[in-house]
Amino acid sequence: MKKSKEIKLLGKEILSIDFGQHTTKIVLGKVGKLSMTIERAIEFPTPFGSYEKGRIIDFELMKTHLKEFLKNEKIKPSYVICSVENNEIITREITLPSISEEQLSKMLEFEVQQYMPIEMNDYIVQSKIIETFEEDTIKKARLLAAAMPKEMARSFFDLMHSVDLNAHVLDLQSNAVDKLLQNGFFFNGDTDIVSKSIAVIDLGVSHINVVMFDKGQYKFNRLISQGSEAIDQSLISFLDYTKHEAEEKKITLVDISEVFNQEEAQLLLQDEETMRVRNIVKNVVDSWINEIERVFKFYTTRSAGNAIDKIYLYGGASKMEGLDKYLQDAFSIPTTKIRQITNVSIQNSSSKTMTPFVNALGAMIRR
Repeated sequence: MKKSKEIKLLGKEILSIDFGQHTTKIVLGKVGKLSMTIERAIEFPTPFGSYEKGRIIDFELMKTHLKEFLKNEKIKPSYVICSVENNEIITREITLPSISEEQLSKMLEFEVQQYMPIEMNDYIVQSKIIETFEEDTIKKARLLAAAMPKEMARSFFDLMHSVDLNAHVLDLQSNAVDKLLQNGFFFNGDTDIVSKSIAVIDLGVSHINVVMFDKGQYKFNRLISQGSEAIDQSLISFLDYTKHEAEEKKITLVDISEVFNQEEAQLLLQDEETMRVRNIVKNVVDSWINEIERVFKFYTTRSAGNAIDKIYLYGGASKMEGLDKYLQDAFSIPTTKIRQITNVSIQNSSSKTMTPFVNALGAMIRR
């Protein structure tokens, strides 16, 4: 809501760090009014055991690894933004009369205490206006309020300070996706996103984040406490793989959109290991589908006429071959992976796709 401070970052060099349990994504660049120019887009493995489910678990391990990485890459920006997501972050929609910013802030503080089961002194609460509308001749604003535990937020700021960086903002990953679409950074060149109802799904290691939009407007998001680590654990348990083997096999041996009976598999020379891996992966993905379906039903039954026109996938698990087709068949909704983002140019990156960097790119937008 403090727009004057946000606008000052336009044209400034920004480092955006998107923390993930498996991989941490970093982008370095500048944001203009209608475009982004990215100088670097890099991924590196998050040190095992240092970060879990949106929390820094081993501060010293994370600090050592991040400091060494930044030194090797010779990265030293002026502005740093971090994006995270965690089930402990409480979000609520609140509708208030559309009044001045100052009055709205005071009213919101009171309303948050009514809507959220939190001790205000222990949380940082931020909000943004999702939409304004008129009801019974009264102008109203629908706001999204997010409350993050102070000690969680402090751990990220302390981490940045410990590696000689000055973090300016801690952003939510779902908010990052919203800002991309609000500012014309569309997925795969699909400019008609603003006229459709879409689901944007981040398939992570420990959770799945489903973010719903209607005609370009954010509606809500839901975190599902499942992710690709369940596939790894099942492969380790049933096939005695190492963690590294499990991560590799689910990508290299599986196209889960292919369906074979035993006779067809033999004719196509599908070996037993490949079939077992495929079946294990499918069982886990089917459980994801059940949970995502609950979110979709909540959205479609929320208001008459609500429908979902398209699904966009990103996140580590979206790399699995055939996953987009498998979900498309399950939901009977066109489904695609995010591969490119409109008006984003990357000058120095080994990555051939924008899929890993969606959250980091969106977090850079401060307006």
